[in-house]
Amino acid sequence: MLVLFACKEKRPAVIETPVFDGWSTTTLEIEKIEMNDSATIFHIKAFYYPNQWIRIYEGAFIRPSGTDEKLTVVKSEGIELGKEFYMPESGETSFKLYFPPLKPEITKIDFIECEDAGCFNIWGIYLTSKAKVNVVSMTQKKCTQPLPAFEYSAKPAILSGKFFGYSKDMNIEVTVHYADFSGESQSVKTSVADDGTFSLEAHVGFPGIYYSSLGDIFLCPGQEVKWFVDLAKQNRYESRLRKDKEPGDSLNIFTEGNGFFISKADILKTRESFNVSGDYADIITKLFGKNPQEYKDFILNEYEEKLNAIRQSNSSESEKTLSEASLMSLTFQFLMNYERYMYRGYMKINNITNWDTVTYKPETPNK
Repeated sequence: MLVLFACKEKRPAVIETPVFDGWSTTTLEIEKIEMNDSATIFHIKAFYYPNQWIRIYEGAFIRPSGTDEKLTVVKSEGIELGKEFYMPESGETSFKLYFPPLKPEITKIDFIECEDAGCFNIWGIYLTSKAKVNVVSMTQKKCTQPLPAFEYSAKPAILSGKFFGYSKDMNIEVTVHYADFSGESQSVKTSVADDGTFSLEAHVGFPGIYYSSLGDIFLCPGQEVKWFVDLAKQNRYESRLRKDKEPGDSLNIFTEGNGFFISKADILKTRESFNVSGDYADIITKLFGKNPQEYKDFILNEYEEKLNAIRQSNSSESEKTLSEASLMSLTFQFLMNYERYMYRGYMKINNITNWDTVTYKPETPNK
């Protein structure tokens, strides 16, 4: 008689650089996890700015994924729980966290430093050596239509999309930043739904590249752009220690829209090719002290020089259009805000950091 056994991979006593489904930050990485009858020991490598501090909450815990069971940290080595730890000049340090033992059948856990925003959390840590994360098969679509003309519109730009591999515990928010006519910084944000989808509207005014929590994005008033993020690929690509990296992990965000959308790669290439804003501190210093006409002439001269450089470059038409849109948006912002940039120039030259202490009064331009 032939008997067949279906064997589940046995959990090892030690797992090196375990794979995981998601994390809230790249600051902490797991070098290895030791598991025995008395403890579960996390060997952690931290990466952060030199001479800046990190802190591990004394209530940090691990739990079997998909459960509410909490195994709270018992002790630490190399870092004091609940206390500020200042990073060395190298920006790297190592420490250990000790948790109660795990039941033998547990093969997937979460590390939760705390349950507030900004905590160091890692979800879906696999405790078997052959574990693999699931990635999404996506191909970046090609732009089929020319970019829209650079024209003002009061219609909102729509950004929507989905995070594949999302868990509601991740509490991701999507934020878009832009400047209004007065030069004031504005932002809009939305929470990601439990299924990983999101959508928001931003009254950006002009088509162009804007900063967001997803990185630089191209938005156009009255149009919808969709971004799809493969978190498994993204986390794997961002990790400094993981051994399961694969070619193509850097391609973890895909975009689409109404024919004219711009890919993340196109935006990055444009940013690298053209710094349309130049050295901001240098520009506002040069502007300070000019009367309104001199100010206008200076801005328009800068615009013409940068525009000619863009048009004479060997970049693609798409990259040129993107750069021109960004340049036009910035030029418009400067032209509409003479007094504001006079104030900023005065503050820069006189090393003033508090706006409320400025007594300087710039000339008011003719309307």
